Amino acid sequence: MKSTLGAIIIALICPLTLLAQSNYKPGYVVNIQGDTLKGFINYREWTRNPEQVSFKSSLADEESKEFNITNAKAFAVDSFEYYERHNVKVSMDSLDINAVNPGVNKDTLAKTVFLRIISKGTHIALYRYTDKLKRRFYISETNKLLEPEELAFHAHFDRQELTAMVYIRRYRTQLLYIAQKYRPDDLKLRRTISNADYNEDELKNLVSRINGSSDPRYTKQGSSGTRWFAGVSANHYSLKYTGAIPLADASASGRVTPKLDGGIDFLPFKAVQRFYIRVELAIDYHQYDYHHREPYSTPTGATIDLHVKQFNTSLTPQVIYNLYNAAQLKVFLDMGIAITNSNYGHYRLISSYDSGAFPSNVQEKYPEFNFLWMTFPLKAGVAIGRQFELYAGYVPKAPISDGKYTRFQGNLTSYSAGINFYIGKK
Repeated sequence: MKSTLGAIIIALICPLTLLAQSNYKPGYVVNIQGDTLKGFINYREWTRNPEQVSFKSSLADEESKEFNITNAKAFAVDSFEYYERHNVKVSMDSLDINAVNPGVNKDTLAKTVFLRIISKGTHIALYRYTDKLKRRFYISETNKLLEPEELAFHAHFDRQELTAMVYIRRYRTQLLYIAQKYRPDDLKLRRTISNADYNEDELKNLVSRINGSSDPRYTKQGSSGTRWFAGVSANHYSLKYTGAIPLADASASGRVTPKLDGGIDFLPFKAVQRFYIRVELAIDYHQYDYHHREPYSTPTGATIDLHVKQFNTSLTPQVIYNLYNAAQLKVFLDMGIAITNSNYGHYRLISSYDSGAFPSNVQEKYPEFNFLWMTFPLKAGVAIGRQFELYAGYVPKAPISDGKYTRFQGNLTSYSAGINFYIGKK
């Protein structure tokens, strides 16, 4: 069983991890001549503004074309993200408390970048630019030809008290000026701006209120999502004892038993699904059967019998990462922490001696088992389309039985193979 599942895991992972990964979504590129090229963009989990993108006019194309700030004015992944090329000044001071200087750093760098459009309306547009240093927001008036201006937010240590941080929120003044220009009678809006934090949700809301409405093309879809699943697996458990117990080094006859599971996936970036978190609830049953010859207990020897039925309910939060991440095929690794509650029913350890002079020794509820225990399951598998996944799993050695007054330990390992079906939103 062990060698078979190991071969399955290797077979699932090795060939596919060598393939180029892509996630092409419908979109367009506006080239340097101003022509709009419709096709497909290789959509990534862009935590920073991309410097270039891969484009195909058709999914059947073998080769893709690269677009960057030298040959593209704009690009978009339909219904997800929109970018425009702009020449802007980029502030170079950090907002990290460990990197902030005592004085105000006013250094800026002129750069040509792709700004992500957050909101655009009749009067103004809001953009976002993120690099390895920090996240910045830009604003421009849509009826002017000027380049976007950074909404200024800076931090430095107080010169008198170097343990105190001072924040310069000039973005509020910039927004107040624009609000006064386009919404002069909206006192409530100005009060809201005066207390606004430097985050996307608040700034987007303020820009929408100044505009009165926003272009629906740039209404951001929820980037996160959830997905339910349910499945079944075949599991083989092995329980081996060590230490001061007659079962030490005895092998239990293993059985393959089913497990039913279900749960929910939390997708922080549902359009790509490179990484997500899963919470799984499962129930299963297993039985351990020992029939062990112990030749050294007495001059005539003894036979040890133990039959334990184990009923398990487990809760397993886990992290899943797709090594290969195409739309119709994904290859994943899964690591989790399983918290299991077990019920063992009635059991006893029976020592039967070869000599009739010695009666059988019966020990009720021995050895003792843990009713609550923890394991660290590992899985690898493939997801086919958006319908189901196949996987093989392994649970490394985990103690589930030990003695209070004698030194022994029973360690469990398991192997599994299963299928999960996706339910609902993806």
